[in-house]
Amino acid sequence: MRWSEVLASPYLKNLPFKIELNQFGQVLLSPTSNVHGALKGDIGHALKSKLKHGMAFFNCSIQTRDGVKVADVAWASDEFLTRHGDATPFPQSPELGVEIV
Repeated sequence: MRWSEVLASPYLKNLPFKIELNQFGQVLLSPTSNVHGALKGDIGHALKSKLKHGMAFFNCSIQTRDGVKVADVAWASDEFLTRHGDATPFPQSPELGVEIV
């Protein structure tokens, strides 16, 4: 499966899971808690308030050699965004990526 198919699938919309793809195009689902969601909000807000020349993302999709991985929170500089625009997934990781364990 390709990332564009994941985004377009009506079966994968509104699931309470984080969705990623492995290197074989298989869908991986990871359940998240409300606390996990609250932490993402806190971290995203902190990044946005401290780092002025860029953008904070929740569930930022990134193409890797092992498939599409999704950072819980990421921050990309204006320079990164100029290079990669609205690519989904990003072809490389933004400057900061946060994975909440």
